[in-house]
Amino acid sequence: MKIAQTLGLHEVKPTEVKEQVKAYFSSKHAGKWLLIFDNTDDRDTWLETNSLHSFLADVLPQSENGRILYTTRNRKLAVEMVSADIVPIPDVDEETALKILEKSLVQRNLLRDREIAMNLLKQLAFLPLAITQASAYINKNGLDLLTYLELLQEKEPEIVDLL
Repeated sequence: MKIAQTLGLHEVKPTEVKEQVKAYFSSKHAGKWLLIFDNTDDRDTWLETNSLHSFLADVLPQSENGRILYTTRNRKLAVEMVSADIVPIPDVDEETALKILEKSLVQRNLLRDREIAMNLLKQLAFLPLAITQASAYINKNGLDLLTYLELLQEKEPEIVDLL
């Protein structure tokens, strides 16, 4: 309902919200828009016949003014989803990842132990988004890199909360 209200669709019934929002974004009145699905690595969610796949097919708008961007590390899935419209992004090297970490930390002295920093970056798979999210958590909670790395390793199932 909040999306519908933000778009100025005020007299929408809760049972019709998905259809109304889809219709709005499928119309020329919506103007140009971009919808991003980040980390779309699960094939079953996007390609298999299941309730989520059916839901997405029903609600995703189609318009010449709009684009849908999927990010994934799964090249096979990318080819299945969009065939040739793939833009490969090279992996970040260790030095670049270290610079991202350095620029993201409030306390730069946390990088004095390069080995711990590199272990953390490996644990984060050198992903820029994961590095900046981890840095934000470290900054917010006043942690050092070793403490955060230990938390990350012992609480892997709850990793999203630490990022």
